[in-house]
Amino acid sequence: MINVAVIGYGYWGPNLVRNLIHSSQFTVDAVFDLEPSKLQTIQDIYPDIIINKSFSELINDINIDAIVIATPIS
Repeated sequence: MINVAVIGYGYWGPNLVRNLIHSSQFTVDAVFDLEPSKLQTIQDIYPDIIINKSFSELINDINIDAIVIATPIS
């Protein structure tokens, strides 16, 4: 299993998280977003995913194998 974190839970982030969760090759360990309401949404849907409030903690987490970055469409 590849332990993945997702940065950005805006437009594409929810789709990325959902697809990664449904894959047999990945585990979504953590999500980071700047907006607290988006973090609350993901916590409500996926209570096992760690919500990171610090970007640097996520980058330095030795348990994360890969990071998916979902940038704004603009």
